[in-house]
Amino acid sequence: TIPKVYKIFGPGNQYVMAAKSLVQRVGVSIDMPAGPSEVMVVADETCNPVFAASDLLSQAEHGPDSQVILVTTVRSVADAVNAEVEKQ
Repeated sequence: TIPKVYKIFGPGNQYVMAAKSLVQRVGVSIDMPAGPSEVMVVADETCNPVFAASDLLSQAEHGPDSQVILVTTVRSVADAVNAEVEKQ
């Protein structure tokens, strides 16, 4: 069995949120009802494509309703980040 807790917190996808909603009905506190994940990365020519791709993917993996956006005016940065997203 799982020991009783007073509060559940932390990130998760839509299934985690559904579970949190259910346990909240029986008196367990939760941190907050979270919605879909969203992130916008603004990148210039000094960005590290590995880091930018990691930031985008860390939110996109939460579910199909997550929104991730890369904003850049440098075509080579967009290409490098896209390649890194595919690689990771």
